[in-house]
Amino acid sequence: MKDVWDCIVQNERGDRFPLREKLPSKCSVVVFLRQGECIECSIMIHELQKLYGPLKAWDVPLVFVANGTFDTMKRLRDRLALSDSAPLFTDPSLEIYQKLGLHSGYGRSFGPMGMWTIIKGFYDGFSQTRLGTNLPQQSGVVLLDPQRNVLWIHRSEYLGDIPAAGSILEQVLRYQTNRTSPSTI
Repeated sequence: MKDVWDCIVQNERGDRFPLREKLPSKCSVVVFLRQGECIECSIMIHELQKLYGPLKAWDVPLVFVANGTFDTMKRLRDRLALSDSAPLFTDPSLEIYQKLGLHSGYGRSFGPMGMWTIIKGFYDGFSQTRLGTNLPQQSGVVLLDPQRNVLWIHRSEYLGDIPAAGSILEQVLRYQTNRTSPSTI
C-alpha cells in the first residue's frame, strides 16, 4: 500500500507530485481544509491565525492541503487570507483524506451539530460561498515529525469540530519538549 505522503497532489500552478516531496523535513503542522468555499474552513483559518507567530518562532511550518481543483486555489488563498509563504496543495482525488480517515458522510455536514455550526458561523460573520460540492469530506490537523511520522491528528467529528489554537500549540510544545529534554534512564 502506498504511504499517505506518497499520494499525488497539485500546487497552485497545477504541477503534480507526491506530497512527500514538498513536506518540510522538520516538525510541521499540516492542515487539511474541507474545501475552499466552506464555512468550516473560514472558522478554522480564523482560529489558526493565532498560531502563525508562535509556530514561526518555533520554526514549525504550516502546510495546507485542500480538496478542490487546482484552478480554485488562488481564490481559496485569497478568500482565507492564507500567507503566501504557507505552501498550499490540493488533493482532488481525496486519497490522502481517505488514508488519514478524514472522510465521512453527509450526516456530518447536515446533522444537528453541523447545522448549528453553519447557523452560528453565519451569526459570527463567517460565510459559506457554495453548497453542494465536496461536503462529506472532513477537515483535520496533523502534526508531523521530521521523518513525516504522525505525532498527533485531529479528525473532525462534525462540521465545525476544529481544534483550538491552544490544543495545536500544546501538541507542538509536547514534541519540542520531548525532543530537547535529556533522556531519562
